[in-house]
Amino acid sequence: MKKVFAMAAIALFMMTSCSEDDTSSTTPVEDNTLVKKTITTTESGQVTATYSYEGTKLKNITFDNNAIIEYTYTGNLITRIKTTQDDFFDPSEDYITEMLYEYDTNNRKIKETFVLPNERRITIYGYLENGSITRSLSMYNSNGDLTYQKSDTVSYSENAINFIDLNSVHTYDTKNHPLKNITGWKEVTSPVNYLNGHNRLTSGTPGSGIGLSYTYTYNENNYPTMSIETDTFGTEPKTTTVQYFYE
Repeated sequence: MKKVFAMAAIALFMMTSCSEDDTSSTTPVEDNTLVKKTITTTESGQVTATYSYEGTKLKNITFDNNAIIEYTYTGNLITRIKTTQDDFFDPSEDYITEMLYEYDTNNRKIKETFVLPNERRITIYGYLENGSITRSLSMYNSNGDLTYQKSDTVSYSENAINFIDLNSVHTYDTKNHPLKNITGWKEVTSPVNYLNGHNRLTSGTPGSGIGLSYTYTYNENNYPTMSIETDTFGTEPKTTTVQYFYE
């Protein structure tokens, strides 16, 4: 079941619309759409997640398998995400991880620290004049020893993000991402996870036939009501289905 929760978090830790009324008013309708609940289904089972807010700030996501993700803000920026779930080997114990974020004066994310019980992963982001972004990952064990280091460069094109050194491309639709209206979400997920509040369509090495692909069902406001992820990294394709419910 821990695998199901992880997939749910990834799918979520994987969009605005205007309309006119019958009086032909040209005033755009403010979009305050917030996701309230998701149901994620994999071959391992099903997990329901419930979202709690203070205004448009996300307080927490609670899962029906006893897991919880808690969000901390500094101003309008998310600076800490704490995840608590049952330990895989001993369900009576909690398994706690944290994501810590730092930003520059332009609200661009410059440092991301992933804290695990026996490991710390630090990613540093740099912003180049040509619009590309550098990303440097360093991993440390519980003694503080450097165990792994990797760097790459990220560039953008229309509806796509290119991980140059990894030879990997993520493509996106032009619809609304379910979490786009959450305060601080754009800043905390940029620069490499989501493109301008849209939904990922493919992820992988072009021409390899290996990677992730997504299909969506949208509502009248162009928000997904269902997504289906197909994973072809293994010997057999695996699917993850997420249903979205909004306020």
